[in-house]
Amino acid sequence: MAVEIELKAWVDDVNAIKAALEREAVFAHDYIKNDCYWFAKNNGVLPLSGLRVRNETQTKAGSVKETVIVTYKTKETRNGIEVNYEEEFELCAGAASFELLLGKIGFARGYTKQKRGSLFCAGKINAELSFVEKLGFFIELEIISQTAGEAIVKKERAALLEFLAKLGISEKKIEPKYYSELLAGK
Repeated sequence: MAVEIELKAWVDDVNAIKAALEREAVFAHDYIKNDCYWFAKNNGVLPLSGLRVRNETQTKAGSVKETVIVTYKTKETRNGIEVNYEEEFELCAGAASFELLLGKIGFARGYTKQKRGSLFCAGKINAELSFVEKLGFFIELEIISQTAGEAIVKKERAALLEFLAKLGISEKKIEPKYYSELLAGK
């Protein structure tokens, strides 16, 4: 099981952050991520965050890649940093049949979210500059780890905060709420 150690922060000046990312990291690709969250009607097995079905389109230099990824995770926040235990797999035949199955086994379709943006990589840090529909612009910084012991999380948190500072973003801009909480308020 992979562990995501991540933070997200509000972005005021998109052009300045994009320039900083181009200086500090390597462009990987642009993306559109359309997420639909599904929840078990009598949830006792899956985490309360539900199950996500993501239709993702990646583009780079005219090349387009489309995938459907199913994810479920256990979410946790430690000292303002998300520590998420995540399992995911790719669907080969698209989302429609899988979503039909989810409905038949007692899941209900929940909220949706769309993110458009660009992925940059700086060593072990993945940095996404995203526009989240209904919310605005965010920078998401993530490190994937195999464990989430306190020493590891502390070390990776420091790396994320250092990179955030390199981008010229104040720690005051970090958003501690999950997107689901922010969207619920809209």
